[in-house]
Amino acid sequence: MFLEALQSKEEAKRICDMMGDSPVLLNMVPGGTTPEITVDEAKALGFKNTIFPILSLTPVMLSVQAELGHLRTKGFVSPVNAGHGVKALFYMCGLQECIDFVKAAGGKAYQDVGK
Repeated sequence: MFLEALQSKEEAKRICDMMGDSPVLLNMVPGGTTPEITVDEAKALGFKNTIFPILSLTPVMLSVQAELGHLRTKGFVSPVNAGHGVKALFYMCGLQECIDFVKAAGGKAYQDVGK
């Protein structure tokens, strides 16, 4: 059961109790209608899973705004981003694991990566 816009913790508890053994998912959206409920509180209320669908959206938005502001006022990339190129991003997102997997399978798709 995926519930949207719960009004209170009491309502959440009632619904979880009504659903019995059926799994109920808590959709925790900061600033939304549902009151702030911690993971531990969600378990105690009867939720089987809790998701935080926009968890990283605000930090990303704020950092992009700050970087664009720096670029607009200074005309260059801020020291925070200096030295962090696209390769560092790719590796952070799992490029090395992809390289290792393809290599172990006998593939050569990444043989020139890093050169």
